[in-house]
Amino acid sequence: MIANTPNVKTILRNPVTVVHHLIGYAESRLNEIRQNSFNKPKIYIITGKTGSGKTSLIQNLIQKFLLENIRLSGIYSARILENDKTTGYDLVNIPTGETKKFLRVQGNENQQRIGKFYIDPVGMDKGNEILMNSQSKLIIIDEIGKLELEGRGWAHSLEQLLKKSGSHLILSVRKEVIDKVTEKFMISPKIIFNVEEQNEEDLFSLILNELQTHS
Repeated sequence: MIANTPNVKTILRNPVTVVHHLIGYAESRLNEIRQNSFNKPKIYIITGKTGSGKTSLIQNLIQKFLLENIRLSGIYSARILENDKTTGYDLVNIPTGETKKFLRVQGNENQQRIGKFYIDPVGMDKGNEILMNSQSKLIIIDEIGKLELEGRGWAHSLEQLLKKSGSHLILSVRKEVIDKVTEKFMISPKIIFNVEEQNEEDLFSLILNELQTHS
């Protein structure tokens, strides 16, 4: 703005012209800011404690969006139970339903770990491939957490998706790491939805309205 301000002599000689020039420049910059804000990805965070139903909510939302003919992509983690105990998670490709082994309580010393789970490198690579190749307007990542805070997991894919103009991202984030995740990835979410306190239909309606408004 300062660089586009005429010198004092020019202002005194042509005050009306200068004012019109400055107003025009200000309007142009304002429109540019509005357009950038419009194109910036919309972020919706689903949160809650471990086992609170974040992934179940995501599965329900997927079905609702499909009924509305909303094209979506991304991944979610399906829990593997044996004798009522969690023994791992499979990665699910949302558009195809294809699953890949992702986390297991049993593994070998060469594998990366997160908590008590060993990370299957093939599953990790496949998940990142799915995210990096996502072309839909609505993209889901279940979940973003400690791995990503360490720069692992889906961190790089998320960083790239956050640069994608006009996209809508649904992120599952555990309650205890929300502040760290939003700070690290410089996220300003449209909503932080707590599965233990808020209504599923309200979240669905909000996202659907945003998708239709910005289509």
